[in-house]
Amino acid sequence: MKDMVVDYFRRGRLATTGYYKILRQQRNAYGMNIFMKFVGFPVRIFLPLLLWVIVSHTSSGDQGFKYYASYYVGVFVITLMYPYTRVATATVSTEILNGDLIRYMARGIPYWSVRFADWAASVLWYLGTVGIAFVVFAEIFMRNFSIERVVGFFVSLFIGSLIQLVLWVMIGMSAFVLEQVRGVARLYMVLQDLFTGALIPLTLLPNALGVIFEWLPFKYFVFVPLQTMLGQYTTIQVIDNAAFGLCWLAGLLVVCGLIWRQGVKHFIATQA
Repeated sequence: MKDMVVDYFRRGRLATTGYYKILRQQRNAYGMNIFMKFVGFPVRIFLPLLLWVIVSHTSSGDQGFKYYASYYVGVFVITLMYPYTRVATATVSTEILNGDLIRYMARGIPYWSVRFADWAASVLWYLGTVGIAFVVFAEIFMRNFSIERVVGFFVSLFIGSLIQLVLWVMIGMSAFVLEQVRGVARLYMVLQDLFTGALIPLTLLPNALGVIFEWLPFKYFVFVPLQTMLGQYTTIQVIDNAAFGLCWLAGLLVVCGLIWRQGVKHFIATQA
């Protein structure tokens, strides 16, 4: 039993490394896409930034324009980091509906290793360029540099991004029982947009909703990393957020594994 587990994770590690190299080379081959991201940033930031100007002047809180401007730019950077929706609706669901999962099963490749490699190939490059550029902007704009906040930002961002990846893969796995997952994805997207703090900071929402959001994993996608970066948490709070985020990640991975096993049984039965 122990040898089987060790062999499983060894195959997963090798598959992750192999797919990561392939996918990274594919992304590097499309340099124009990278160029267009940088060119499009100023244009796509300008108009929505006006919303945050209005918020900063009308909010009853004590946060100023610099906070809201930095927060919104951070929202923009984080939400473009990885195409979670596409992974669910055009990758995971398609591979299930088209029967492409068989090629991974036949080769003994754990499916999580493929999805993790794809995520890493995108996110590591993105954070190494756009992510660092945002950190430099925020530190200069806010004029309050702290290495602890920067480290906390990247750690919480990694945790939140992995939580989001697992949730979206679970959305994609609904294709095991549904022919179309776009309806489920749209419903989930509405909830996610509100609960992550991407539309407005969660601190501006009514207290009753704020209590609910505290117990949900969505805040780790956007709100917690940005609040960490902008100095809204103490060191203890940053550590607590990371610990609770990891607990959410572990719990969701267990649930995702259970759904996967039941889904594969259904998949094999329909393919037979």
